Amino acid sequence: MKTLLCAAVVLTSAFALGQQYKVLWTLAGPPNDGGIPVSNLVLDQAGNLYGTTEYGGVNNAGTVFELSPTANGAWTESVLYDFCSDIGQWSLPRRTVSTG
Repeated sequence: MKTLLCAAVVLTSAFALGQQYKVLWTLAGPPNDGGIPVSNLVLDQAGNLYGTTEYGGVNNAGTVFELSPTANGAWTESVLYDFCSDIGQWSLPRRTVSTG
């Protein structure tokens, strides 16, 4: 059974009675995309979102990805880094990306 997981942002308002959710991007999983997002998303000053996945990518050991908004309101994804499962490198990342 194949499960697709989504990176989503919660859109809320101080005056809203309930929360609203919008799926920005669906992660496709290996071999070319991450799967199982586990970190919080980080927003930069340009409006891009960054996160990590625990699995997926070319080595199936996790990715760092960027979601960028487009002018028409859609989003595009770029895999910035594919973790490997070599002993000398961390794999299966579970931490939030830091900007700066």
